[in-house]
Amino acid sequence: MNLKTNRQFIGIKPFNDIADLEDVVNNLPEVEETAVKCVRVCLADNTEEELYLNEKFKGINNVSTGKFVNIVSNRYKLVQYKELFQPLVALLRETGLDVKGSAMVYNDKVYLKVLFKDEKVVLRLDDKDHVRLGLLFGNSVDGMMSLFAEALGYRKSCANDMLLGNYQGFKQRQIHLGEDIKLYYKNIVENLLELSPQVFGTIKSNMNRIIFWPNVEKVLYGVGFGKNSIASIMETFENKDFQSLSSWDLYNQVTYWSTHTRDVAFDTKRFYHTNAMKILTSELETLIIKGEQSLKILNVIEPAKGVIEVLK
Repeated sequence: MNLKTNRQFIGIKPFNDIADLEDVVNNLPEVEETAVKCVRVCLADNTEEELYLNEKFKGINNVSTGKFVNIVSNRYKLVQYKELFQPLVALLRETGLDVKGSAMVYNDKVYLKVLFKDEKVVLRLDDKDHVRLGLLFGNSVDGMMSLFAEALGYRKSCANDMLLGNYQGFKQRQIHLGEDIKLYYKNIVENLLELSPQVFGTIKSNMNRIIFWPNVEKVLYGVGFGKNSIASIMETFENKDFQSLSSWDLYNQVTYWSTHTRDVAFDTKRFYHTNAMKILTSELETLIIKGEQSLKILNVIEPAKGVIEVLK
């Protein structure tokens, strides 16, 4: 069986306050364990078959969708999504932090985007625009991904997500077996609140970091984007006649491209945003040098490939 054929996007469930979040969490998909039956085949004549239970493995079914998810080790501990996120709701109630956001639900994965309404984690850019910080949580029940947390931002004017998981200082990590999950959430939330002035300082400083237009592609190569992605990003620029732009502008162009023009899996978007964040946190000269090196390699490889095709 090709398990990937069953991994389908189910939908986005928004929430506007703690009560909404609690309702979303309590209605996340439910899963169940099932026995794994194997077939024993007689290799001599390939005719005799016998079904037997394999006690080393168990199956995971999504009760809400009726879909089979995966086969995992019998030692794998299955935890319902709502059991994972109910302690987060309880913590937010205790701290008085109001939130909004959304849950993205797949039959085997859930991503929970939690944005804080507190003004301490909001950077006002002007009267109509701001950046709001929050957290991205993710978990799967197929044994492929443990519960994790990443710093998250959201820019109002362009509705761009800003995944800040690799931002220096944020303790991005997975939860460990046996760890107090409520304490895990508490540490993550406190870490984000402490980090917010540093994040906003980085944004402000990047508004004044200038990238000359001929270096834009070099910077994109330098942070890790490939040729096709860069070509696609460059197409999103309506005006290509300006001489320069800020690193903040380029970052937002990339997050716009990822958020609004790419119909790809969410994990792929996380990869795009990891690269984009390097625009804000890396030395531009270093990125330009890396980009120039990448371009030199491409200019060497591509003509050689063309010669080979001609010879064929």
